[in-house]
Amino acid sequence: MSQKRVNSRTINSFFSTSAKKSTGAQSVLESTSTIETDTSFPLCSGTHVEPIPSQTDSVLPLSVDTPPQTGSILMNDIGTHLGKTIDGFTKCLLLENPWQPPPGYELPFSVQNMTSKNGEARTIKQYLSKQHIDSFPWLVYSAVKKGLFCKYCALFAQHRKGGHNKGMALGKLVTEPLTNFKKLKGKEGDLEVHARLVYHQESVTEGKAFLKTYHSPDNEIVNQINSHVFRR
Repeated sequence: MSQKRVNSRTINSFFSTSAKKSTGAQSVLESTSTIETDTSFPLCSGTHVEPIPSQTDSVLPLSVDTPPQTGSILMNDIGTHLGKTIDGFTKCLLLENPWQPPPGYELPFSVQNMTSKNGEARTIKQYLSKQHIDSFPWLVYSAVKKGLFCKYCALFAQHRKGGHNKGMALGKLVTEPLTNFKKLKGKEGDLEVHARLVYHQESVTEGKAFLKTYHSPDNEIVNQINSHVFRR
């Protein structure tokens, strides 16, 4: 039998033709067979995303492309998943196809109370714009939390610390939304400062490594087992 024909055999044939199989090997086969045939997960990139089961409350309706209404969940809104354990597909969805405000969506503003030179109180509104959101590839808006997040840090920096000697728990853009839009732009603005932080850069690296592994067939469990069998 040629080497080409041997390589075309599936992993199942290697396990089923041998009478000296351990129960552990059979368990591996059963689990990998499920992975091979499971096609229920859609691609996480692209413009269209199929709704996936809610991990919080199955009674609530799901949406991936419309602003949340009363009793609804946005599955690709990062604010929906803060502090929760999520699967690889959902993590990929939040990185590659996060929810974006549609045309005509009313973004929020923050209020700054000021006093004029003559002592008169003034209220200034600082509006968040789509231009702000689009200015950084890692920046996303959460309609659920009504503020900004770094999608990489919100997913991969939860265990990290910041500040002097890395002893400070992380806050805005990571574990909580940035809702004060007073100083977004500029070298010392909130967004530029965040982009220079070490933990942010580490989170971006970790996020990109995750996506590479997630999309690489060579790193799937089935292919790893197949490769191991062929080398024996």
